[in-house]
Amino acid sequence: MQPELMTHRNLLDSARVEEFLGALPVRASPLSQVLARGGLALTVDDASRAAGEAARLARRLGHEVTIFVNPDNVQSVRPHYFFLLNAALEQAPYARLGSWDLRSPAGRRDIRKQLKQEFLRLDTEEDRMEWVRAVAARLEVEEPDLPDHLVTLGVDELEDLVSAGVQLGNHGWQHADPRHQDVSSVELLVERGATWLQETFGVSEGVFAVPFGKALPPRGLDLGQVRWWLLSDARLHPGFVGPGLYNRMELLASDDQLAEIEGWLR
Repeated sequence: MQPELMTHRNLLDSARVEEFLGALPVRASPLSQVLARGGLALTVDDASRAAGEAARLARRLGHEVTIFVNPDNVQSVRPHYFFLLNAALEQAPYARLGSWDLRSPAGRRDIRKQLKQEFLRLDTEEDRMEWVRAVAARLEVEEPDLPDHLVTLGVDELEDLVSAGVQLGNHGWQHADPRHQDVSSVELLVERGATWLQETFGVSEGVFAVPFGKALPPRGLDLGQVRWWLLSDARLHPGFVGPGLYNRMELLASDDQLAEIEGWLR
């Protein structure tokens, strides 16, 4: 694991994660049980091969775990647009793009942050993919070379994970940020993801993990059968933050985080 690489962004070393999960004072419970009664749950977002390996590791150590997936990506085995952007920035032959230094991790992070604000405003997945490919072309990266760990899991691979005891959850039909969508688009995002999971895997947990983790349900939204809206926002305290709202903590696998979790569970 090389944290300075864009294609290793938000990833952790597997040996460290294994050590951390093995040191937890309790095994993680099913997410539905934790939402009903409290406790410790493990979740992973985005159906990449890295996410699949993390889920398998958790199961080997006796933890329950849920992967939240975007069905449109899964059934087409299409990579997430932000993974392609990360690869393009990493593989660009230029030393600079405008005022940004592409040779340094900080420079690549800065330009990604700026570009992210632009692609999040696009309406459809097709628009976002086209936009990322245009950025890659500007960087003279004809086709970003996506490393194996960022390849999207297909339906057959998800079936193997389910057979290993991994739970699946709704991350939206596509990975769109509700903060830049109208109410009807958000309803469709949630509904199509839930319908696909029900029809393909028999999943009907009524839980939605919002893409990018920050958006609250917009005013006037009809969530249908969704009972829980999961966030992942470091600005909020972890746990229950409102009716039907639960905020997840990012896994850092640090000694400080282990001590914090042990304190909660006492």
